[in-house]
Amino acid sequence: SDLSNSHPCLSLPSACNMASTSGFSDVVAVFGDSDEEMPEELPVHSQVLRLASPVFDAMFESQLQESQTKRIKVDVASREEFSLFYDFLMPASSRTMSVCVDNVDALLKLSDYYQVEPLKSECDAVLQTLSVSCQRLLQAHRHGLQKQYERCAACIASAMPSHDMNELAGHGDVFMDVVLRVQKDVKARQEQLQSLQTEVKQANESLKLLEAKMAALVKRKTSLQQASQKAYDAIPESSRYTDSMTFMVRSTREFVRDQIQGVLNDLGS
Repeated sequence: SDLSNSHPCLSLPSACNMASTSGFSDVVAVFGDSDEEMPEELPVHSQVLRLASPVFDAMFESQLQESQTKRIKVDVASREEFSLFYDFLMPASSRTMSVCVDNVDALLKLSDYYQVEPLKSECDAVLQTLSVSCQRLLQAHRHGLQKQYERCAACIASAMPSHDMNELAGHGDVFMDVVLRVQKDVKARQEQLQSLQTEVKQANESLKLLEAKMAALVKRKTSLQQASQKAYDAIPESSRYTDSMTFMVRSTREFVRDQIQGVLNDLGS
């Protein structure tokens, strides 16, 4: 959908209306085709425009037609959009207004065109909180919003099937950038998979080695039982020892028997 369709915030009280009724304006912004008999007009003040925008400052400083006729031809926006933009430039009205999802597209278009960087930065910040789409990617590319562009491109590349790539038709450089990011992401995932496969292979080899050692021990269980019995029989029944933990006096034969039985249990006895 067109990013510049509806802007509910445009209905806010306009500083332009106040300017025109108070005699504050000294130039007129003109909208629509120059061939129209009665194009739309909007009274504004040149000092407000010049202080906010180097484009307007250069326009009125030079001997361009606008500085002579006091009429500014606006081709990049409607009267309603420019009125909103002008309200954001006004010292008083702008303090009660904020960039939002409803007005960000119009304000970005105008703040970029007229190089009003503070307002453009506000628009960029708002856009980075909104959902990613191919339209948002193209918008960021068109207006030079690097962080927003990187965010959108990375998101689209990681989930390409969920986005309508037809929207990038006619924008070969952006489309190819996304494709290259997809290829890079696939390569990184393949390398990660290969690394995991290597780790699994090494773990399996270690497990097989451990199982072989355990199997060898189990095979020697009978020999261990015979040897332990002889050791048990060789200990005098009267032999005693003091447990270092409990300080209790125990039979040495019982201690040896318990320990050997524990080992045999671990081997599956």
